[in-house]
Amino acid sequence: MRLIRKASSINLIQQLVLCLVTVAVIPLLVISYQSLHCSTQAVHDLQAHSLKSQLDAREKLIGNWLEERRRDLQSLQNSSCLDSCQCNDSEASCGLFNMIGSREHTYDALFLYDVNWKLIQQQSNYSHSGVEILDSQQKKLLMTTDGLLFSSAHGHEDGSISIHASCRIVDKGVTRGYAFAVLNATQAIAPIIQDSGSPFRLRLISSQGQNILMPADKKLFRSLPESVRRASGELQTYISSEGVMVVGVSKKLEDLEWIMIIEASEAITMQWIGVLGRRNLYTAGLTLLAAFVIAVFLSRSITLPFNRLNSTAREISLGNTSVRMPLEGVTESRELAMAFNDMMDSLSQLHIKVSQQKALAEIGQLTSSVVHEMRNPLSSIRLNVQAISGKVADDPVYSELAEICVEQADRLEHLLNELLLYGKPLDLNRQRFACSELFSLIQRDCNVIVSGSNVRIEFEISSELPDIYVDPEKMRQVFINLVENAVQAIRKTGTILIEAIMEGEMIRIVVRDDGPGIPDFIASQLFRPFVSGRSDGTGLGLANVRRFVELNGGSVAYGSRAGGGAEFTIHLPAENRTIL
Repeated sequence: MRLIRKASSINLIQQLVLCLVTVAVIPLLVISYQSLHCSTQAVHDLQAHSLKSQLDAREKLIGNWLEERRRDLQSLQNSSCLDSCQCNDSEASCGLFNMIGSREHTYDALFLYDVNWKLIQQQSNYSHSGVEILDSQQKKLLMTTDGLLFSSAHGHEDGSISIHASCRIVDKGVTRGYAFAVLNATQAIAPIIQDSGSPFRLRLISSQGQNILMPADKKLFRSLPESVRRASGELQTYISSEGVMVVGVSKKLEDLEWIMIIEASEAITMQWIGVLGRRNLYTAGLTLLAAFVIAVFLSRSITLPFNRLNSTAREISLGNTSVRMPLEGVTESRELAMAFNDMMDSLSQLHIKVSQQKALAEIGQLTSSVVHEMRNPLSSIRLNVQAISGKVADDPVYSELAEICVEQADRLEHLLNELLLYGKPLDLNRQRFACSELFSLIQRDCNVIVSGSNVRIEFEISSELPDIYVDPEKMRQVFINLVENAVQAIRKTGTILIEAIMEGEMIRIVVRDDGPGIPDFIASQLFRPFVSGRSDGTGLGLANVRRFVELNGGSVAYGSRAGGGAEFTIHLPAENRTIL
């Protein structure tokens, strides 16, 4: 049994610790997850913004480079180079044409044609002639296009990527010739978009899937996700052609029909997220440890009153009924201890009452048998003494002795009746009575007692008293005993006052007299059996008074009056109050 109780206590502590730790950890995990999720989303958004900003900056640089080429060709369109080059002098040339074509890492070739597509002037490091470069379809397209025309990028045998740019030379609405340029995209654009100090990698893919910056890389376009090749502009995570997980954003360059891609290593991008995750893990561990320590402390504090209660109950079960729980700990622990102690006090008092009632029952049985056995001999003695007193009536000495014997026999019979009444088990017969009706019966009984004496009895009964629920015979006996005691205490002339008023939920009844009162050494044990202030008293009258009052749910107390005399105060519950 002890093992079971101990296991139950341990299980309670474990359950409390588990519950408290769970209550503490679950919100922490939720908060940590939300924090990590929001941080990851914030890093993604920040990275997407940064990559898009880099793309926009590079797009602007490429746009500026293309704008410069437009201005170069437009300057040829508006210049007199075509006139100066159409003379018969084979060495004649245009200075502007030569200056534009000589720009380093910009033009692989620059050609000038008349309206009949006759090559007038060229400046080229290119292995083909201007005539071979242009086919009939390109010529037809250029003849019907206003402004600058860019071709798609295309590769050469040396691995370089070129772009064709061309325009019509128009004078007063009349086409006079054509300018055609081969732009070295690999050498011209690479310095623009590459930055050795940047953590990003930029890639340019032509419409044919060629890597503009690395023409030899044939796998790049095929390794890209479809969303990147469509240039959606959204941040994507994928495996690069080098087999590394990256995050990237793509954008289409409309003029060149190229796709510009910017990538960054996901490991570097998410490095701070990893740090945050580790910090969250450390914080969660420390919080879990703190929650566990606090949970253990709280569980021990919570179970401490139960342990004390268990220990106290064990002591009581061993017979030590005087032990009580200490009033220690928090408010609830103190309240539990107070409730338990009050319960034990009530049980102790109930145990005393039960013991007394058991003793009284045993005394009653003994008394009944003793009274029954003594009454017949006592009656015989009384009758014989009365007969003898008749024979010695003429002798004053023996006549007085016979009278004394009769009086003592009467006294002994009265004592036997009191013992029989005190020890007899009582059956209450409670009834609902109006107070006026009950006190009318009591007044009639008391008037009979004081008749033939010099004692006057007065009643002051409130007219506002409610009904009362008592055994009328027992309550009449209470007042008979009190009034008889008062009459015997006064002996000569005096007054007995009985008053009744409402006091809260109780009816307060006071019986006072102007006799000599009761000595203090007797007053402290006045209601105990066989305690009396008179030499001829039995000491059972007031004991029966207390017994009858308490059986009717009330209480009785004694108090001495300042001017002399005795005062008994009785409290009885009103009819609407529950009587236990």
